[in-house]
Amino acid sequence: SSRRRHTRYPLVTGVQTCALPIYMLDFIRSYLADPRTNGSAAGYDKWQRSIEGAPSLALVRQRLGFWNDVKLAALKRD
Repeated sequence: SSRRRHTRYPLVTGVQTCALPIYMLDFIRSYLADPRTNGSAAGYDKWQRSIEGAPSLALVRQRLGFWNDVKLAALKRD
């Protein structure tokens, strides 16, 4: 199904981004900067298991939305 799941947090593409768990975007940014990774959601799922404190892919998707939107938000933030 292509329907979005209801979440308690705004999606990263939404207007209200101030409530985003910023620490999650920090982990996504670290993952994307790692030259051993390919930037995929499946790659993040594997990577986060070896990084202490990294949120699971399921939690990231639940709180922040679709993977491509999450990546864009992580790359936009300075």
